Amino acid sequence: MSYRLIITFLALVAAMLATAHQTCGDLDFRMPILVGCIWLGGFSLFVTIVFGFFRRLNDGWLAWRPAGLVMILIIIGMTTEHLSYLVLQWETRRAHAYPLLVEAQLDRFYQANNHYPDTLTELNPDTKPPRLIGYKGEQNDYSFGCANPGKIWGSWIYDRKKKRWYYND
Repeated sequence: MSYRLIITFLALVAAMLATAHQTCGDLDFRMPILVGCIWLGGFSLFVTIVFGFFRRLNDGWLAWRPAGLVMILIIIGMTTEHLSYLVLQWETRRAHAYPLLVEAQLDRFYQANNHYPDTLTELNPDTKPPRLIGYKGEQNDYSFGCANPGKIWGSWIYDRKKKRWYYND
């Protein structure tokens, strides 16, 4: 295997992982990828296979090159979409664990200042907040929310008294 092929493969994997991390399971990204892979990719694969049958007599195995490239593009698209979904699940788990990590810091802040911080930046937590988490501080209370980019509507709300997350449509 040549070094060019290995470097191309590694660059492709890095691009898929970076795209999946940046999109974080957003439906605005995932749905067009799925539709493109299924409808455009499927039709393109069918056409290249049909033409490959006719061209194979003259070109041999080279007649199947376009079908192979279309298949590779479909696999890349579907893999990137699935990686994006996995990143969403990972970020959601991180967001759901986050309130328990900063609860003690929030209580210490309240003891020192007699109010909860307005933002998490004001708190300066030990651990950086996940991308999906939202925080709202008030005088005597605070709340956490978790965005859900993998669905069309709804979000998660943290009940700090029961220490549980609830899905809100």
